[in-house]
Amino acid sequence: MPERVIRWLIGAPYYAVLFVLWPVVWGGCAVSLWLAYRSAEFVWRYLFVVPHDNFQELLSGLLHCIELLLLIPLPGIAGIVAYRNLRTYLDPVANDRSPVERERAMAKRLILGTLVAVAGTRMLIELLERNADLHLYINGTLLIVSITLYTVFALHRDTRDT
Repeated sequence: MPERVIRWLIGAPYYAVLFVLWPVVWGGCAVSLWLAYRSAEFVWRYLFVVPHDNFQELLSGLLHCIELLLLIPLPGIAGIVAYRNLRTYLDPVANDRSPVERERAMAKRLILGTLVAVAGTRMLIELLERNADLHLYINGTLLIVSITLYTVFALHRDTRDT
């Protein structure tokens, strides 16, 4: 009887994560679906319904669409990776955590790469729409380059170690 109680106490966090954190996964996927719907609505309304007078407005609209499309999978990826990590780390019988570590490192690289692409598109939009100052554009470029270098070099080490 005491062994059964001890197993139940050790396994309780695993089962709690298994059953309670499903809303994290479904919430992330639901936010991704909502972003997909809003992106499709924006594309339809801004690119097909509204007439454009010049090429700059059309290009700006296309860049906004690209930015929205890049952001669609991020909440779903974050929810699934968080759920899988918590479930695996709290599993009392799981000895091999290397696949989850590898998936987490790949998800970090994917999310950071997507955010770099979104930042680049945002900078192009600002440059097109508002004629941004050159020093702001240079600072943004340096930020994008530093995040890219971090993604390539630091996270590459994480993937190789697992």
